[in-house]
Amino acid sequence: MSKSLIFFYLALIILFYLSFIFNFQPYIEGDTQILVKSSHLIFNCLQNHQLQFCPGLTHFPLLQHIASLSFYFLNKNPLSNLSFLSSLNLLSFCLSCLILFKFLLKNTSLRIALFGLLIFLTGFNLYYAFSTFNESTSSLLLLLFLILNLETKPSWSKIIIISTIAGMSKEIIWPILLLIFIVAQLVSETSTKYLRNLIPTIIGIIISTLCNSLFNLYRFGTITNSVLLDPTLMVNNFYNYLSFFFGLIFSSSGGLLYFWPSLSGLIIFSLYLSSNNKRLFILNILTLSILIIQNAGLSKWFSPFGWVAWGPRLTFPILPSILLLFLFINHQKISSTIQHVLTHKTFSIILFLFLLITGTSHYAMLLFPQQSLNQLFAPNPNFPVPAIIQQDSAYYYRSVDDLIWRNNRILSDNIIIAVKTKTSYLIPYSLLLLALFLKLKKAK
Repeated sequence: MSKSLIFFYLALIILFYLSFIFNFQPYIEGDTQILVKSSHLIFNCLQNHQLQFCPGLTHFPLLQHIASLSFYFLNKNPLSNLSFLSSLNLLSFCLSCLILFKFLLKNTSLRIALFGLLIFLTGFNLYYAFSTFNESTSSLLLLLFLILNLETKPSWSKIIIISTIAGMSKEIIWPILLLIFIVAQLVSETSTKYLRNLIPTIIGIIISTLCNSLFNLYRFGTITNSVLLDPTLMVNNFYNYLSFFFGLIFSSSGGLLYFWPSLSGLIIFSLYLSSNNKRLFILNILTLSILIIQNAGLSKWFSPFGWVAWGPRLTFPILPSILLLFLFINHQKISSTIQHVLTHKTFSIILFLFLLITGTSHYAMLLFPQQSLNQLFAPNPNFPVPAIIQQDSAYYYRSVDDLIWRNNRILSDNIIIAVKTKTSYLIPYSLLLLALFLKLKKAK
């Protein structure tokens, strides 16, 4: 990659970063406020020399507590702590952009790298770049883990470090790490010593599991996270399980197909392009299986989307890695298809408008997050009382099922409201997409 290209794309990402900083205030979720209070409790416990047990802590992951607590030592102001967590996610988002682009440019072509960047910038992940949930950080760690395992000579030390930190970002992420490792090994074809290459990942999983267990012992008095294992929060009805599983893909209130159509289109199109190439088709199916297996696991949880979430939040950490794999596996066929599309003016305009419109629906979420969430989770008259699973599980599942499968127009409404009332705020994002798209038209 030439220095001029590095400068150009770094400048674009920095400008995009600054447009967030100057235009928006981070959206503070209730869960993160609970996390900061939990960090405050840890701080008090440490001050009081309670080194064996600290009751009252939340169930959120160790890495979130470390990030919050580390800043808490520097600044006791809870609002500053929340802003720091949001900035950490925004930094993770920008680093993911750069890492994704750099890998694809090095291993495929400028055309594919730019196309990947455009897809990455037009999904529901835009919201989590400026919220206080930790999904952007987790997705960055999984992306780094994937890239390290795709290298010709993987670095054991780096894989151990990244898999350890990833394991601390999500306690149940280890099956995803193993699935990514398997697909990466089959895609790269750099070595047949699979068991030997698996060792650093296993070491990282063991270290993170040990750290998580010690932290659980400190907060719950047991090595397991008692909240995650609470049978009350597990789906036992097969209908609800299927509703959650298909809802994660097809729900207009948060399904992947609606909330990241550019990525969904890439997946579908890749499967179609590889249908006459057995090896590519198998690799595509294996990549898709990571997403399917993760959704199958999430569907056993009472809140598979992540409760008050924009899109399938709990699915998000794996999606940048899925994006990279599909582009890497199918880069030759996708590149020739893009070239064919961009030679026709009408098709070029349609493609750009598709990216701009779908991306704007999520960028608009940053302009009025509370208003969007209020509309998304507007109560149904049939379910006037807030649903709490511990109080009435049957009522809870009926109300959630209604929310998942109602005809929700939040995305189209977001675009209309943003264009009518926040036109000037859309300019930085629109110019970013236009600059990347014009570069894509000239790229090879």
